[in-house]
Amino acid sequence: MNKRRMPAEWEPHKATWIAWPHNKKDWPEKFGPIPWVFAEIAYHISRFEQVNIICNTPADMKTAREACKAYGANLKNCRFLVKETDRVWLRDSGPTAIIENGKVIWVCWDFNAWAKYKNFQRDRQIGRFIAEKSGLSFEVARRPDNQKPLVLEGGSIESNGAGTILVTKQCFSSLGDQVRNPLFKSYDYANAFRNYLGAEDIIWLEALSGDETSHVDNVARFVAKDRIALAYKFDPIGDHDRSCHNRQDLTDKGFDVLFLPCPQERKFWNTPVPASYANFYIGNGFVLVPTFNDPADGVAIQILKTAFPDREVIGIHCLDLVWGFGTIHCATQQEPQSHQVDC
Repeated sequence: MNKRRMPAEWEPHKATWIAWPHNKKDWPEKFGPIPWVFAEIAYHISRFEQVNIICNTPADMKTAREACKAYGANLKNCRFLVKETDRVWLRDSGPTAIIENGKVIWVCWDFNAWAKYKNFQRDRQIGRFIAEKSGLSFEVARRPDNQKPLVLEGGSIESNGAGTILVTKQCFSSLGDQVRNPLFKSYDYANAFRNYLGAEDIIWLEALSGDETSHVDNVARFVAKDRIALAYKFDPIGDHDRSCHNRQDLTDKGFDVLFLPCPQERKFWNTPVPASYANFYIGNGFVLVPTFNDPADGVAIQILKTAFPDREVIGIHCLDLVWGFGTIHCATQQEPQSHQVDC
């Protein structure tokens, strides 16, 4: 029986979607290098697969094309599209791909900018835009209690392609200042994960501090169906207890756990930023890993090389990028190939 499932990120891609940066307010005093970071990301992706680049205006599209060309990107693998956006974090504003009966279908979530920003109406349209431009079918995820669109970000869900997903308790809490779906409970989310993603097993982890989104893609990532790279705080203060809790939960469930170090805490103008090596992105034949001018950079890259011996593991400097509260995984969204065999 060919059931609905959310494919793992390492399964073959047709393309990767990114958006070109334009909102200077997202990187106060540091916007200058940001387009070049995206040009580097596009360069590496274009070496292996198609990269679809959403540009806010025709002028931005020209700038993006020139920057990608300057960086040496394979322009034959670069597709530039114009669509107004608020921000570049397509992992969260974009749709999530699932596979059903060998076909890719986009699940379009609602988006409220992490219940943090007021300007997100343009980004709310990105899911449908990507679905339409890809030529694939899509469905709108809805709350069963009132049929309003369900708010969810792609960075909050991580799949092994075989029915197991990782999430964090804090991201889906109905308490605090950044509530996505008021009055929604953990069992409501669990039902939504089953209905829209085909999730059979849901593992609730602890988020790490310093990331106001509490997303799982800064905490734990599948590197194989039964193997997980876990951001682990070895220092016995701060988040060490949460790291231990996550390790125990995952090992109790039979997963092989790789321990990714955590970079030193980073702050800009006394504001902590969510620097994490777990925010890597897996593509066709490559893995892009954020680095932070930290002593642990090389250790993290080497660990991921052992996890992906058949892929090129590439470090990209993201210390400026993370001032926008995201790095490589946050900026990318994969479009899988159709006609894949279920795991």
